[in-house]
Amino acid sequence: MLIRLAFRNLFRNSRRTLMSLMMIAGGFASVVVFQGFAAAILEDIRWGAVNSQFGHIQIASQKLWDPGSDDVFRDRQLEHPEELKEKIASLGDIKSVSARQFFYGLASTGEQSVSAQIIGFEPHLETELISKEMIIEGVPFTPPTKSGQTIYEAAVGEGLARLLKAKPGQTLTIIGQTADGGINAIDAEIKFLFRTVVQEIDDTTVYVPLSLSQKVLDSDGAERVVIKLKDHDMVAEVLTKVKAVLPDGTQARGWRELSRLYNQTERYFETQNAVVAGIILALILLSITSTVGMSVSERTGEIGTMRALGDTKPAVLRLFALEGLLLGGIGGVIGAILGYTISIILTAVKVPIVLPGATQPIPVRVTHLPSAYVLAFLLTVFAAFLATMIAARRASQMNIVDALKKNV
Repeated sequence: MLIRLAFRNLFRNSRRTLMSLMMIAGGFASVVVFQGFAAAILEDIRWGAVNSQFGHIQIASQKLWDPGSDDVFRDRQLEHPEELKEKIASLGDIKSVSARQFFYGLASTGEQSVSAQIIGFEPHLETELISKEMIIEGVPFTPPTKSGQTIYEAAVGEGLARLLKAKPGQTLTIIGQTADGGINAIDAEIKFLFRTVVQEIDDTTVYVPLSLSQKVLDSDGAERVVIKLKDHDMVAEVLTKVKAVLPDGTQARGWRELSRLYNQTERYFETQNAVVAGIILALILLSITSTVGMSVSERTGEIGTMRALGDTKPAVLRLFALEGLLLGGIGGVIGAILGYTISIILTAVKVPIVLPGATQPIPVRVTHLPSAYVLAFLLTVFAAFLATMIAARRASQMNIVDALKKNV
């Protein structure tokens, strides 16, 4: 009976109620879309960090993670990466285990010489590091031979290629310092130019097969072992297993610990979402307080009649509280439909957006987060309930005689 009465009271002034519902639904949709957009961006950064930079887990010498002033090149190397790879691969839930070698050197085409980051990796194992979609000119690396013969090939980032005036088929000379402190130079054929989403990588990086980087450095070791998993959610579990079998002097770290960009972006979006939710809550509260306040003012005489017939102040407040909850609930349902529709439209339209540090725009996506819908629903219902109670409490405190005369 009370619910039916509260529902009928809501639609006494349908125009005013519709205005309140529109405000609630708009606020609900805003929270859902903002949080879904942030989640999609974080997901893109996460997969970029895992596929194109860190893998799920990295293993390296303790002295690489925490270098000292007296450390030399060999102190930062994993001396027997193949043995370590075999041990890790036997743990299960592993998609791939590969070795990488990083060093800074000179890249030269004869006409131009530029400082570059050289990354030696195993192309047949890390197929996601440079996918076919990233190749903008040229052909992929030659598959490795069974004999393990050094393949003299290189891939150059788009920005670095512009500085070097490099093209596929040209010879690229890679100059680096060997493990013993000497200088070594190796000529390699440029197989392709690549473009990632990260401008810093495209402007500074040359990828080569691991065997070639080892030949430049005159070392058969590797700087890191990179692990990629079958399931992204198993990082913590596998990381614990990996740490249990590591030899002394080595350490494993998960991708989140290594990806500073992801952590900074996540903290930024957490703050932004909290601020947006606070602003929307305040707007809903102010808007509904104004419209509901007008409704309560018009019903002061009705409140006086209820009190004169024996209803207590809590009973009057319960009626208005129920009206506020119904208003917020209906607005929340409409808002959920509106937010879901907007999310689908934005994702389908693929509005381009350029992120800081990116080389090309990416299409806007909005992820459907159940937690965002729950949060938005709680916010809107709370705002409607609070706004209604503020206005109703003021009217219920009036003297019964004064309230009866109010609408006469």
